[in-house]
Amino acid sequence: AKQRIYAFFLKEWFCAKLVVTTPEGAKIHFPCYQWLNKKKPVVCLCSDKATLVNKETNSILLNQRQQELIMRQQEFRWKPQKGIPWCIDADEASDLPNEVRFSFTKRMELDYNAVKVLVELELESLMHCTDTWRSLDELHKLLRQPKPKGYVYKHWDSDEFFGYQCLNGMNPMVIERCSTLPNNFPVTDDMVKSSLGGSCLKKEMEKGNIFLCDYKNLNGFKGNMINDKKQYLAAPLCLLFSTPEKKLIPIAIQLYQEPGLENPIFLPTDSKWDWLLAKIFVRSAEFHEHELNFHLLRTHLLAEVFSVATLRNLPSAHPLFKLLIPHTRYTLQINILARNLLISNNGIFKKFTAMGRDDAVEIFLPRAVSSLTYSSLCLPDNIKERGLEEIPNYYYRDDGLKLWDIIHKYRIPSSFSTVEELVKFVTMVIFTVCAQHAAVNNGQFDFGGWMPNLPSSLRCPPPERKGESTERIILETLPDVTTTIHGLAVLFLLSKASFDYVSVNIRQLGEFKEELFGDEAACQCISEFKKDLRVLDEEIDIRTGDLELPYCYLKPATVENSVAL
Repeated sequence: AKQRIYAFFLKEWFCAKLVVTTPEGAKIHFPCYQWLNKKKPVVCLCSDKATLVNKETNSILLNQRQQELIMRQQEFRWKPQKGIPWCIDADEASDLPNEVRFSFTKRMELDYNAVKVLVELELESLMHCTDTWRSLDELHKLLRQPKPKGYVYKHWDSDEFFGYQCLNGMNPMVIERCSTLPNNFPVTDDMVKSSLGGSCLKKEMEKGNIFLCDYKNLNGFKGNMINDKKQYLAAPLCLLFSTPEKKLIPIAIQLYQEPGLENPIFLPTDSKWDWLLAKIFVRSAEFHEHELNFHLLRTHLLAEVFSVATLRNLPSAHPLFKLLIPHTRYTLQINILARNLLISNNGIFKKFTAMGRDDAVEIFLPRAVSSLTYSSLCLPDNIKERGLEEIPNYYYRDDGLKLWDIIHKYRIPSSFSTVEELVKFVTMVIFTVCAQHAAVNNGQFDFGGWMPNLPSSLRCPPPERKGESTERIILETLPDVTTTIHGLAVLFLLSKASFDYVSVNIRQLGEFKEELFGDEAACQCISEFKKDLRVLDEEIDIRTGDLELPYCYLKPATVENSVAL
């Protein structure tokens, strides 16, 4: 009986590291961090000293590096994808090696949330209700409010908050400085002179005060069917003005890319309901552009590419492997879940978004990939390209550049510091999977928890004439009840910090569960990295104390080491 119990517990066990004490009393550490089982009863380990292949003189260790990569390339295979980044060749989490799967706590928590989130939000009774919301008050009474509590509900329809979200909402990546109006956006001085305080567009453009959000990637989509009703989305252009009071406000909105009599330019001077409906169509476009391009593609899918490439090409003794592997934690499994639950043939995008699954995967994502550039992933270059160096109150830029610099300083080993392009590339990888993902992921429920601020679908077409919008038309345009609550549940789940982050901090940026580096210089570098992160934490805390709506999404204490949710 004892033997059977012993065999049961040894069927699969996790080895963190081995420590060997020499006859002279010195300790040599051999990191492992692998599961041992029947499939992998023996593993080859090397010491915690990081070594480049051209510095390795021991033929046995050279052969070990080669064999390790051969095994990993068998375990982590690429699956080619048409028009979008390749992914891991695994359809279910069970197809992945144990080392890259969720922890037991993480798996149970996510399973619990996926099933129970509507109960937690007290919305389970509305799961199958396809009615139109009778009023915004009804919606407000039923929906759990995101943090900051009540702010989005109170301010969602204001021009100032609309502009704020372009800079510091969950997608601060679309806005760019406008020095010349696009040919397909014929805004005139007469249209916007009241918004510009009597000034003109040319003068304000020269001052650097005019900005543009262009959702051209959404042009040409016909719309999904939800509950047997056609859905609609626009491809808007939105012009914004940075006021002398340092507020960013929208001053003109065109809902289709091609100008024409049935595509009017909406203005703040139009009726309250016309202007509000135009802004709602922009926010629905923002939902699709954000979720598919800046969230799914530019963080999740790229993080998967970085993860698989690291695992297939870098042996565990390589310094870059030691540097990057903590930033791959849980990414492969969370992306398998995303493909199965969000963009599958029966997933959330199919059931509850205006674009639908097929257009999203087969048309929009390849279109977004075609606009993806290396410089757009490097924050200093991206800010410069979009002309946003001087716009005030752009907290994403301010915090992001400081975090970029901290990561850029975090170089292991020091011999790489002379290879500036490599350092920049590694900085981009770590920034993308840590900071950028936090910036576009963690605020989803904060801003989208009040559905009219971020509708996943709209049930009426964009207005073709002015003067016809009413509160009733807006309610008939917004998603029905079931679409609302299912979209809300997904945003809540994606934004919620998990137990192993909140309680034990093993995924917080700069906190590493694995002790992979053993040399003193590397450990000192890690210590300085953590110190720099704490300093930035304190700076952001001081700033947020003076803000009615704090921006904390790039506060290092809230940033995870990897794309894990």
